Amino acid sequence: MTEEVNLEAPEKEIKKTKTAENDLTDELGVKNQRIVELEQSLVDRNTEVDTLKQNLAELETRFNEVNGTLSRAITGYRAMAIKANPEMPAELIAGDTIEAIDKAVVNARELVGKVKEKLVNADTQVRVPAGAPPRMPPDFSALSSREKIQQGIAKRS
Repeated sequence: MTEEVNLEAPEKEIKKTKTAENDLTDELGVKNQRIVELEQSLVDRNTEVDTLKQNLAELETRFNEVNGTLSRAITGYRAMAIKANPEMPAELIAGDTIEAIDKAVVNARELVGKVKEKLVNADTQVRVPAGAPPRMPPDFSALSSREKIQQGIAKRS
């Protein structure tokens, strides 16, 4: 009794497996190519990030330089405003910006003007004659007769 072996089924299974293997190999090749592309993209992005970091550092340095120059300019502007307005106390002219200093000058002018006006008004309300008061003889009307006599005797001696 010899059994007949059917070899067609395993051959079909082998062909299916080889086809599946080829498909997987092709898919793996595509995915490997995509990985290579993504790795290159990552390298490019890292290069861009490094360039941007360098640009940012340069901009920060430039910003600090400009900020220092601005601070010196504002300090000089304040000094000029103080010189231009000697009638105002320097403490009243302050600010971190040119606009703030301009506003402080306007406010200081208003304050100085109000103080001057009050001083002028106060001066006109209180009049004190210039010089010493005129000499007046002593007023003996409140003294008794005896005190008046004593005053007279004291003057003669």
